Amino acid sequence: MQTLWDECKNCFNEGSDLWNYYNISFGNPFGNNQASINFIKDFFKAGGKEIAIEMDWMDTEVKRRSTHSIYVYFLGLLLYRAIGEKLEIKSEYGANYDFSYLWYIVCLAHDYGYEYEVKQISEIELDSWCRYYLNYLENNIKSANCELKRFGLFRPNRDLFYKFMGFDITGYDTCETTRMLMMNGGNQYTRKQLGLSEYIEYTNGLKVRSSIYTKEIKNQYFQYRLYRFNCIDHGIIGADKLYNGLVKNYCSKFKQCQEPVDFNNFVFNNLHFCVEQFKIFRYISDCIASHNIWYASDISSKRFYINFGLNSLLYKKNRKISYEKNPLFFLLCLADSLEPVKRGNESDAQQILEQIKIDYCQISKIVKIIIRSNWSNSECGKQYIRNVKGLTTWLDIKIECINWETGAVI
Repeated sequence: MQTLWDECKNCFNEGSDLWNYYNISFGNPFGNNQASINFIKDFFKAGGKEIAIEMDWMDTEVKRRSTHSIYVYFLGLLLYRAIGEKLEIKSEYGANYDFSYLWYIVCLAHDYGYEYEVKQISEIELDSWCRYYLNYLENNIKSANCELKRFGLFRPNRDLFYKFMGFDITGYDTCETTRMLMMNGGNQYTRKQLGLSEYIEYTNGLKVRSSIYTKEIKNQYFQYRLYRFNCIDHGIIGADKLYNGLVKNYCSKFKQCQEPVDFNNFVFNNLHFCVEQFKIFRYISDCIASHNIWYASDISSKRFYINFGLNSLLYKKNRKISYEKNPLFFLLCLADSLEPVKRGNESDAQQILEQIKIDYCQISKIVKIIIRSNWSNSECGKQYIRNVKGLTTWLDIKIECINWETGAVI
């Protein structure tokens, strides 16, 4: 078994059949923050999705999270290879959606929203938002009363907050994004007319029929993070921004076609675009939005959750995230949590990854993490061990942390 550093390097250098979906040449993504950013931008550009990944690449947190995303990406590929099952989502338009296609979008964009989360929302802004929302309710009293009658409380949607903040974003699970699609040439698009199924179906027979969390839960969790921590949840806004970008990118490519083409199904620069992809993009966005939604961990959190109408997030009973129920979401959560570089300094990535070996057995669902003593005894190492051991409370896995030198369980 190799160190995590060697595993990631070898996967990049020798395992391109596992990840290089577009079969192009990539620069080494492990050198520094800029190398990681270049890899992400080049991947989305190769897929004709460069508009979908526009962000402030000079932002310090964006740079840090780009490096983290690269190691999550390759760690996830290693876990996928260990599982040994070929994952694809069935297509009704031709070739199936390969895991390497799904994984690069969901993983490389999963922390897309951090440039918003790190910018604290001031109390003055929150007060202005409250006034804005109350004014909206007064002017839309009929819909407000329906909302109160249905839910017992008001649930301000994210689209309204984005509008208040001046963000050119709409929720991936709201009708506004579909309206944007209709306005950009797709007025003939309806799922019913095209005969598209409403669910995601993997080639192993698994069907994902609904969102991981309801739209109401996501809206309330968004407000909870806003008012309790004065921040915008990076998972939810990242998912919304990504989906918006993918919609805009699709429409842009359609408009750039030199000859008349069918909006529902066309080829641009040898890349296939079809409206079925929006179902895939929504599924990917749902995984991203959900990866940072947590169950209440203590009494204090439970009180806040109740106040924000998050009662369904009070208890984790029988709700562990599993590969069998949602493989892409499971792998994103597992790889994101096992990746150790984010708990240290990204400039020390090689040094950190050389202290760890990771082995995963899908049959027993055991993740073995072998750690050198000098890192396991450091503050970062101790925090890492506490965090990965806690995965068993919400992921359907078992964790074994083992001392590299002695073989003893930590």
